[in-house]
Amino acid sequence: MSNIVSIHQPSYFPWLGLLDKIDKSDIYIFLDDVQLADRAYQHRNIFMNNYTKKHLLTIPINK
Repeated sequence: MSNIVSIHQPSYFPWLGLLDKIDKSDIYIFLDDVQLADRAYQHRNIFMNNYTKKHLLTIPINK
């Protein structure tokens, strides 16, 4: 029997599918030593208002 290994880069607001991904993994690796990319979604996320209007939430960070 083989193990399921998953790896994920951290973010401030992880998507709910990440919790399912962790639950289905035998081994989970938290990839925390990566370069922060400008304009990426590592420090921002999109929230929906009643599934009609999108709101972009960005957390300011210091590099």
